Amino acid sequence: MIQMAIPFKYPDNTIESIIDLMQYANEIVGGLLGPVFLIIIGFIAFVATKRFGTEESFGYSSFILLFSAILLRLMELISDEVLLFCVVLFIGGLIMLIRKRNIENFGT
Repeated sequence: MIQMAIPFKYPDNTIESIIDLMQYANEIVGGLLGPVFLIIIGFIAFVATKRFGTEESFGYSSFILLFSAILLRLMELISDEVLLFCVVLFIGGLIMLIRKRNIENFGT
């Protein structure tokens, strides 16, 4: 009888919810599932709102990205560093929106 080697960790019987399944999938792909989700979500949000302008689109997509990052961090699919990066992007998006509003209202 030929024994086949499984190239990844076989799941135990503790997968009882979608979060457990996503954590298992994240473990199989080496921790890249959460960050790839964030990249896809951020890109879709940016492109979907691009018609409103770059500043508004970046501000909106950074908010959606931060919200998604918080949810993914609660599910333990991303690390603290990725969440911190999303917070920095959100702050950058807020600064861009405030700066654009000041330019439109006050000319500076």
